[in-house]
Amino acid sequence: MKLSSTPGDDPSTRGWNADPFGRFDNRWWDGQKWTERVRTGNQAGIDPPGINHAPRTEASTDAAPAAPIEDALFPLRPRKAADRIAVFVSCLVFLGLIAIFVVALVQP
Repeated sequence: MKLSSTPGDDPSTRGWNADPFGRFDNRWWDGQKWTERVRTGNQAGIDPPGINHAPRTEASTDAAPAAPIEDALFPLRPRKAADRIAVFVSCLVFLGLIAIFVVALVQP
């Protein structure tokens, strides 16, 4: 079955049709627009609101994966050893301050 954005303008086509977005097996067509009602197998549900993807076509299924972003402002990189050491020393200082506070409370 060829996927299209609308199964037709005929009101008799209301019902479950192949999900043009490709996220579920079927999506409900109310005769004018696709609704949030979806189902996969025998389980019906609601498609998460706020996701507005264009319906897939047969041409879009052959698309190549996107290239990685090279010029990101904050690229993901492994932490340097100096960063790890700084975090470890900060934790030791914090624990030392807590120990001093506890000792000060315990002494008469």
